Amino acid sequence: MSDSTSPDTALQERIVRQIRETLVQIGRLAHEASSADEFHAALLPLVLEALAAPAGGIWQLAGEEGWQLAREQFLRPWAQRLKEQLEDAAREAWQQRKAVLLRIPAQDDQPGECIVAVPLGEPDVLQALLMVVVDRDAGPKVQEGYRSFLEQVRQLAAEFYRRQGLEQLKAESRRWQQLAAFADRVHRSLDLNETAYALVNETLALLDADRVTVLVRRGKHYRVKAVSGQDLFDPRSRLVRRLQRLGTAVARTARDFTYSGPEELPPQIQKPLQAFLEESHARGLWILPLVPPEEPEPPEETIKDTTVRKKRRKGQQLPEGLLVLEWFESTGPGEASRQLLPQVRKHAAVALGKSLEYQQLFLLPLWRALGRSWLVRKLRQLPVSLTVLALLAGTIGALVLVPADFEIECPGTLEPVVQQRVFATAEGVVQQVLVEHGQEVRRGEKLLQLKDVDLEVQLADLSGQLLATEKRLEAVSAAILAGKHLSEVERNRLLAEQAQLRKTLDGLREQIALYRRKLEQLEIRSPLDGQVITWDVRRRLEHRPVARGQHLLTVADLSQDWELVLRLPDYRLGHVQQALAQQGDKLPVRFFLASEPEQTYRGELLAQAMELRADVHPQRPEEANVVLVRCRFDKSQVRFLRPGTTVRARIYCGRRSLGYVWFHDLWEFVQTRILFRLL
Repeated sequence: MSDSTSPDTALQERIVRQIRETLVQIGRLAHEASSADEFHAALLPLVLEALAAPAGGIWQLAGEEGWQLAREQFLRPWAQRLKEQLEDAAREAWQQRKAVLLRIPAQDDQPGECIVAVPLGEPDVLQALLMVVVDRDAGPKVQEGYRSFLEQVRQLAAEFYRRQGLEQLKAESRRWQQLAAFADRVHRSLDLNETAYALVNETLALLDADRVTVLVRRGKHYRVKAVSGQDLFDPRSRLVRRLQRLGTAVARTARDFTYSGPEELPPQIQKPLQAFLEESHARGLWILPLVPPEEPEPPEETIKDTTVRKKRRKGQQLPEGLLVLEWFESTGPGEASRQLLPQVRKHAAVALGKSLEYQQLFLLPLWRALGRSWLVRKLRQLPVSLTVLALLAGTIGALVLVPADFEIECPGTLEPVVQQRVFATAEGVVQQVLVEHGQEVRRGEKLLQLKDVDLEVQLADLSGQLLATEKRLEAVSAAILAGKHLSEVERNRLLAEQAQLRKTLDGLREQIALYRRKLEQLEIRSPLDGQVITWDVRRRLEHRPVARGQHLLTVADLSQDWELVLRLPDYRLGHVQQALAQQGDKLPVRFFLASEPEQTYRGELLAQAMELRADVHPQRPEEANVVLVRCRFDKSQVRFLRPGTTVRARIYCGRRSLGYVWFHDLWEFVQTRILFRLL
């Protein structure tokens, strides 16, 4: 049984392998083919060979002409009958996005056939239709195999059409970029010579012509204005004169002229054309009249200019210029150049027309000479100069005459009025910190405990001396009382020693009392009822040595009034004093907190609340002195009062000119740093 089935199995495996190899070849072809003709020419034989089909063909959409047979193998006998069903087959295949089966009935002496139609193209665009003649007697499974194989072919071909679509989009994008560059160059100048030379050279590169010439109308005749690749040409040469006669003859026809080989032409064109070709030896020749796009004209009854009326009565006139394209090896432009030609012609007509219109201006050389003269340039700039001077004068006048509020800005802090700084009363090491920031304290409450080891050692030494002296005094007193048999000399000596020991005891007790008072000074107590406002007291002081008189912390009564302490630089003090002399003993102050810059508060500066104090600034030692200015304000207007809150304040110093308000710092700098050194 295995012997009878093995040949069929081997045949099936060989067929499957061949189909797979064919699909691989089609996939490679879809990635490598450079054009639709090349792809179709290689695709059709592969499909027919894989299906062992007797005939097949590929139909393409050719614009208005409809479906055209682009590639076929032995399909001519069915071509006419297929074309009758082509539209319906293409529509059905495209709607279903898969291969469809067509049956062509027998007709006359031609037998009927079975044909599979496959739509080819991008996912959303139908571009071709592949038709394969298959065995009309094949069973349903075989026909399904045909459809399955051709469906895979359709999917592989879609990659080729997608790639071709991308290439076409890239090519079109490049063409539009080239056209934009062409338009930019030809419209760059109004000079007729520059425009004509730009036209011929840019058109030569854009349309792949071998030579481009521009002719301009002079009366009823045309004269060569520019030739591509030539800065100079001889207007009396035979080639130029014959081209001018040919251009004049073509312009009178008011139609485009193309030549790609011998043909019957009117005698008024045939003769000058033959004469020109004898000199030019061109195989392809295009002569295109350059007519600018027509502008909409007003109705007849609204036209007042008689010259316009005459032009309208004359009708169409001769074109202002001609664009001549020549090819020496080919007979005309390629497909890409043909697509660009209408836009190139339009831009060329507009650019040449504008240049001619500019060239015909009355007394143009005189206007050019005047435009290049120094006097005209100065006069042209005169309105601008006068405008600038007027603006400058107006600005200076406003700075001098317009009054504005003059305010001095300086930094400061919010502080409670009742506060007292706590200093170290003795040298020592902070042994214990008993309070924290923000803690409420009472007057006399212990805040810190200092420790002086030397003081404790001296106190212990004095205590030992006191104890020894007391014992010695007791021994001497006992000896005196018990000494009945003592000699007079010995008794007097003991009495003298007793008196001396008593004096020593008095001195030691006084020293011990003094040292005990020093120990009491190591206890730092609050000078008033209030709150500790020093930040991070424990970290700053605990286990750190302090000197006598050193500031340790600050206690303040926050329930009392608050004040604004400003640091006014001394070089700004004169403005404040002058304002106080003019306005009285107080000045308005407005300030804002660094934590609430959007909210402005108000206060008052009192003349008696200014204190001059030296304060060395590490970055600006020349601005060392500042004046501490204390301002009062209503504490109820500030929601959150915190000692030491940073503020920026402005002290009102009267009305000054706007220029002085804005630039007084600059003026003071010039006075102190420049004028003072010069005078």
